[in-house]
Amino acid sequence: MLCGALEMCQVERMVAPTEAKNNNTITIFTVARLDINKRIDELINAFAIFYQKEPNARLVIGGRGPEKEALEALALQLNLQNQVVFLGFINDSELQQRYANADLFVSIDWADYKI
Repeated sequence: MLCGALEMCQVERMVAPTEAKNNNTITIFTVARLDINKRIDELINAFAIFYQKEPNARLVIGGRGPEKEALEALALQLNLQNQVVFLGFINDSELQQRYANADLFVSIDWADYKI
């Protein structure tokens, strides 16, 4: 018996990157509803630390929601407005390509219940 996080049909549908790598840029990608519970602010703060060591890095954030302005303000406050890219809503038809173009995908969230 084989078990895993991906079904074979998902692996077969994976696409190759389409964005050319320039200047050894490291692309970190996340997609989520921009809500306080998703903790995207924590990701931006962590990225600020990473960026100090990897100045060719960029953080690409997909999604929309009530925290967008606050997250943009945080990126500006950290002087990362050119390294943090807010894409807004991403259609399902584009999502696989966004995953393929990223070097790292980050999923950060709180559970929506208390144990």
